Amino acid sequence: MAFKSKSNEIVYQEIEKREVSSHIGKTMLIEGEIISEENLDIEGKVKGNIKTKKKVYIGKDGYVEGDIISTTVEIIGRAKGKVTAEDKIIIGNTGNFSGTLNSNKIVIKDGAIFNGKSNMKKRVKLDSYFNKKNGKNEKVEDKEEEKVGDDGSN
Repeated sequence: MAFKSKSNEIVYQEIEKREVSSHIGKTMLIEGEIISEENLDIEGKVKGNIKTKKKVYIGKDGYVEGDIISTTVEIIGRAKGKVTAEDKIIIGNTGNFSGTLNSNKIVIKDGAIFNGKSNMKKRVKLDSYFNKKNGKNEKVEDKEEEKVGDDGSN
């Protein structure tokens, strides 16, 4: 789509294409686990874990208390818990985070508040956190089950 000014010059060529997002508004409180295949924009409060293969954005009025597993996480508001991101985690200059960060890239902007620990790994893979079974996303356990013999021995 193009817009023209009074002098008939093209001012804006194309409206930016944006991926589908789920939005949690300022007045919303969600308690429980969120599993999504979409970007997630949070301006309200979430008390529970979040898993998505897309981006999680916590806006300036947003608050998350729980673990987040995502491709990218950007915290402009407040969050508390464990964040694991395949691509990167960004704590913006107004962001406030307490907990553990796990990602390939971690960016903490000037003015941000960070209390906790960070782990930068060579390659965090979301596939280890998602296993589609009966249409549900379930965490794949990191260790194999221990086999026990008939007599109770290993």
